[in-house]
Amino acid sequence: MDLFNKTDPILEAVAERDIDILIVEEFCVSEIFQRFLFDKVSSVVGALSLEDVEKVKPKHSVSSTLRKADGPDGVFYENRETDIEIRFIFRDTAVPEMVLFIEDKVDSPFTKEQAESYLARVKQARVEGKTAASMLVAPQAYINTRGNPEYFDFFLSFEEIEPYFDSRIGQVQGMQELESRYQFKKMLLEQAIEKWRRKGETKVNEDVMSFRRDYDKRVIEKAPQLKHDPVVTIGDDIWVEFYKCLDGGRKNVRWIIHKTKEGKVDLHVKVPELYSRWHEIKLKIEPLLEPGMQLPPPGKKDQPSFKVSLDAPVLNPLMPITEEKLPDVDRVIEVLDRLRLWNNRNRKTLEALQV
Repeated sequence: MDLFNKTDPILEAVAERDIDILIVEEFCVSEIFQRFLFDKVSSVVGALSLEDVEKVKPKHSVSSTLRKADGPDGVFYENRETDIEIRFIFRDTAVPEMVLFIEDKVDSPFTKEQAESYLARVKQARVEGKTAASMLVAPQAYINTRGNPEYFDFFLSFEEIEPYFDSRIGQVQGMQELESRYQFKKMLLEQAIEKWRRKGETKVNEDVMSFRRDYDKRVIEKAPQLKHDPVVTIGDDIWVEFYKCLDGGRKNVRWIIHKTKEGKVDLHVKVPELYSRWHEIKLKIEPLLEPGMQLPPPGKKDQPSFKVSLDAPVLNPLMPITEEKLPDVDRVIEVLDRLRLWNNRNRKTLEALQV
């Protein structure tokens, strides 16, 4: 009975979490897979082998606080999540613990600074006295196009994992249940590879990418104070985010969004219990507003942030920016800078509301 094939898959779609669980489960139950993975990264521990390991401790979806930067107001930290974290504890207590940080991708692009955060994890673990490394696990084509050795120490493709399951299927031939289990896991990998082949190569929207290259170049040239990072790859996201330029700014805590197509620039401020505190917030913020600034009420009870908005010229994110449109981009830059300065002048009030 043939149940598993990538052309007629059982699952409607394979997500990154499915691959996470596959890797964690196999690592927990199979010493052969433990050895397979350890051998991929063993160069960081020299001559040591899996026989020198006393305990392995894999964990899925691990939240961590990373030291981001030192500033005039103290140390800035950022919360990040590791897909899979594996700790290897050696029999010889004089040998430092080794920790491996794994990021798994199927077809989604990296979020902003996601790849860089793995470099920060490794550096922080080494400061703590551990041996550390990072690994990107993904389809080979994804690694070829998006795997950056500046941020990841090792790369493991789904195609490299497939032969492991072929080997296990051969070892358990005649044991129908075990053989079917390994065939199912191989099917998951094949479907993930096929998902990248079907969608991954077209994930980048070239029209939006062309617009963003022009936009990023102009913003960086004209307004270094906005501390804008140029985009590397992009899908259909036509909004542009800024937060590094804000005093006390943090991603998804206090940040600016430029809605290109809508002609709006919004400073978002995340506050607890926003809806029930709206009257209090309005009384505090409205007297601080400058001409043209708007304070729209939150639209949903679960909305996490309020926003201070300014109108800006509408930009078409599906077209390159011509010479004739550069004055509109410069006007957007002025609006962005107005909100940046307003945030910095009113930082204490905003932070008091965020407590």
